[in-house]
Parts: sequence; C-alpha cells; structure tokens
Amino acid sequence: MKKPVFLIIVLIATAIFISCDKKFESVILLPQNSDAGITAIYNSGNLSCEELEGSYIGSTGRINYEYGEFESPWPDWLTVTVTENKYIEFVVDPSSPFCIGAVIVKGGKGANVYYYDGVKYDAGLTSPINPSGKPADLSNLTFCYVECDNLVFAVKCFYTEAGATMHGISKGINYFSPAADGEWCADWFLGVNPYPLAAPVKLNQAGIYDSEIGEVSIVDGTVTFNLYEDRVLIYAYVYIGTLEGLINHNLSGNGCPVYTNSPPWTLIEY
Repeated sequence: MKKPVFLIIVLIATAIFISCDKKFESVILLPQNSDAGITAIYNSGNLSCEELEGSYIGSTGRINYEYGEFESPWPDWLTVTVTENKYIEFVVDPSSPFCIGAVIVKGGKGANVYYYDGVKYDAGLTSPINPSGKPADLSNLTFCYVECDNLVFAVKCFYTEAGATMHGISKGINYFSPAADGEWCADWFLGVNPYPLAAPVKLNQAGIYDSEIGEVSIVDGTVTFNLYEDRVLIYAYVYIGTLEGLINHNLSGNGCPVYTNSPPWTLIEY
C-alpha cells in the first residue's frame, strides 16, 4: 500500500506546482483600447516590427524602460511620455514626414500591439493586464513608422466677439453631407484641407458659409491663429490625420467627429 500512497502524493505536488506556474504566466485578455479607440492585439514575448502585420519604412528599435526612464533617447521627431510606469502617450512632430503605423508595448510576459493607419498622436497605450487586474509595468517600447500619406487638417474653435462666445470652423472641402445632414459638421460646413498646409487656412463663423473671421497656419509645428478685428480666441480643436480617420473613426451618434476627444483632435488653449 505504500507505493500507491507515494504516487498520489507526487501527483498532488505536481498539480500544485503546475497551478502556481500557470498563475504566474497568466495574463487577462480583456479588450484594451487606447484613447483613440485602437484595440490592442496581445502577443506573448517580445516582438519586432518585422514580425508584425503590415509594412513599415523604419523602426525606432526596442528601447528598454527601467527605473522610470528609457535607456536611450527617441528620435527628435518623436516625444514619448510614460505615466505611473504604465500609460504611454506619443506625439510626432507635425512637420515630420513620419507617422506611426504600429506600437509594441511590452510588459510582464507579453506585449500589446496597437496598429494604426498612420497617426501622429495617441495616448492610453499599455502593456497587457496581469493577474492583479492592472496593466503590467512597462518593460520596453517599439515604434514602427510609415510615411504620412494623404494627411488632412481641420479646425473647430471658440472665440469671443462683442462679449459673446462664438464658434469658428475651418474652410475647405466638406465630406460629411449628406451623411450628417442637419448636424454641426454638415450644417456648419466643416472644411478639410490637405496637410502640410500650402497656405494659411481661412476660418468661417460656424453656420454661415462665407463669413471669414480669421485664419490659422502651422509653421515648424507651431499652430498660429489670427482672428480679425476684435475677436479673441479662447481655445481650438485641431485635427491632423488621415481623411479616413476623420470621417470614419471617433464619431458621435450624429455622424460628426467628436472634436472634444483628444486624441485624435488636439486641444489648443490661449
């Protein structure tokens, strides 16, 4: 009878060891979205841009993150901010010819991959959720970049005139009628322009087609508003991205862009 007892003890010990091992290796595969609504794709281990879907003209390479800082600098055109050792925000210089096509966020036993259609900004990226229910601390980060194709520019702004708060909007081509007929992006003639800008973009008073109130320009990444007469700018929302991203993503129920969501719109306050 001793031999069977010995085997039972061994089996129980093995089961406990495997159970502990699985708990240590596990991640929680819940949907993880960035602030722009991009859903992360989970992968185990480390990855490089060459192993991802899609094609990229370059990569920043894998840069480790330890003790609250990266072991080497990012390219001059890319600014990366990490909060609480978990949450990543990236900004590409608006004048740069590069856009982000994918980001690999490694932490714990796996990595989250965020795929983009060529963007210059996003936030809220994290590594996979571990058994604690929170994202694992960041281990390393990789950006895969592409050439920016068919970028567009659009603006919605708020300003004061004679003591009243008014709305302004960029002139240009409108892509939202009739899909958003009766809503602000159609009725107020939201204008979309190719980016980089060949010249300053004119601004209209919202709701009145030919009512120029000023203009906006971008030089070396600096956005400048010039309002006519006694108008004073309060703040503005600026979009730089693909036309597809503007008309198909981050939309409200009325079919118009949710301009107050930054990203993909950038809030500029004066």
